[in-house]
This record gives sequence, C-alpha cells and structure tokens, in this order.
Amino acid sequence: MKFVLLILAVVVGLPLFAQYNTGLTFDDPAYSSIPRTAPLARGDFDNLPSSVNLQRYAPTPGNQGQTGTCVAWSSAYHARTIAESIRLGRTNLTEINANVYAPSFVYNQIRKEPGCEKGTFIHEALELMSTKGMPKYKDLPFDCEKVIGDNVLGRASTHKIEGYKILFNINDNNKILPVKKSLSENRPVLIGMLCPESFFGPKGVWQPREDEYGKSFGGHAMVTIGYDDNAYGGAFLIMNSWGTQWGNQGFIWIKYSDFSHIVKYAFEMIEKLPQEKTFAGSLILKKQ
Repeated sequence: MKFVLLILAVVVGLPLFAQYNTGLTFDDPAYSSIPRTAPLARGDFDNLPSSVNLQRYAPTPGNQGQTGTCVAWSSAYHARTIAESIRLGRTNLTEINANVYAPSFVYNQIRKEPGCEKGTFIHEALELMSTKGMPKYKDLPFDCEKVIGDNVLGRASTHKIEGYKILFNINDNNKILPVKKSLSENRPVLIGMLCPESFFGPKGVWQPREDEYGKSFGGHAMVTIGYDDNAYGGAFLIMNSWGTQWGNQGFIWIKYSDFSHIVKYAFEMIEKLPQEKTFAGSLILKKQ
C-alpha cells in the first residue's frame, strides 16, 4: 500500500511522506519520573564553546525503512555507537560502520505487539541497554521479526550502558543550554520530538510551517550530535534514521527556537567505564 502511495505521490506531485516512518510513543509520566541531570547554575554555561560537532564519531546514518523502529535505530545504532567511538577515539568511518550496534535487538524486545510498525518508548530502550546490553549489528543484522537467541544475549551482555538521565523537564523554559552542555562534554543527546509533515523533506535547515505550531503530531526519535551558535542564528545538528537520501545526507539543522517548541524529551546515556585492574598483595610499612 505504501509503495502505491509513493508512486501516486511522484505522478501527481504530492509530498513523498509515505517513504518515511517514525515510531516514538510518548509517555510523559514515565519521562518525568526518570532522574534528571543535576540542575546547573548560570555560570556553568558561561564558557560553552560557540560550536561542537560530533559527526566525526558517527556512523553512516542508518535507514529504518518502512518500520516503526526509530527509537531502536537512534538509541543503539546511532547514539550508542557514537558514544563508544568517542570513548575509544574512533574516527575512521569504515571502522565505525563495522562496529555499529544492533537496532533489532532493542526493538524486538521492547515492542508490545508482533510486527514492525508499532512504536516504542525511549526509556524502555535505554533500560534494556543498561540491563541486557546490546550486540553489534554484525552479530544481529536488522530483522524486526527475528527471535533473540541465547548466543546473542550473551554477546549483548558485554556491551551494557551504566544508565541514563533526562536533561530537562517537558515544560522547562530553557531546553537549549542543557543540551549544549552535554554536547560540549562529548555526549550525544537522544531526543524525542513531535514530527510534522514539513520535517519529511527539508534541506539545509528545517523550516516548520506556521500552521504547524501548536498542533499535535506523532513522535520521532533522533540523536543530537552538535550545535553552532552562528549557523542559521543558532542551531542543533540532528542525525536521523531515514538514510542518506534524506536531508543533508541523513543530517539536518534545527534552529534553537524550533528545537524548544518541537522537542519534548532529551536523554543522556551514561557510559560504563572500563574497570580498573586490581592487584593482589599487601604493603607493610616498617620503621627504619
């Protein structure tokens, strides 16, 4: 059916919305119950750099296709891969692409019903990633119908995150500075936003239509990987899961003012640091 709609859109000149799916389900009470990063004083934001860009640590943007799997792609394939690349200093794109994490592992376990079109919750994806971990894509290629076996669970358990926090409350007046602060500390920010029709075909910077403000739309999960105070009057760089044909090869800029209106959730993953080695033995001090 979606293929037919896509052909009709091309023939009659309609927007090509049918080629993109979303998949974020909002749960405001659950989001509000998650621990928040410690509120920062005004002075904590005084020395933020004017721009930050973590794209050098990012894989080639994935493509969720005609599935409702944006939460899994943005959390595992994108955000988790970027965080690991930053921790390891990995910037070679070929090497990064060979070490992406498996969105199927996340989606197949947090979806509520069989099939590939139902939406999921970001907090449940992050909880799974902290309790069960996640395998690499090479161990579990994308297949939202695949049953997760014990062998995959074993590989996943070695790649857990420490936890996660939210960066702001839904109705906070300032959503910009906390996100900039996290990015300035080399932490990608997983976001949940309303997704109006104008978002399906932007180039350069996303420009919402005036009639879209104040309306309710479905949810979409993505990753914020940078910002620039001098780009488009101040904007965030966003990584999407609609492939490299969308936007600017899979990325798009969103102005700060639009970000504040359209983004409801912002999460920061807490990476599990390598354990320090301990050495057995004892030390005896003797008086000379």
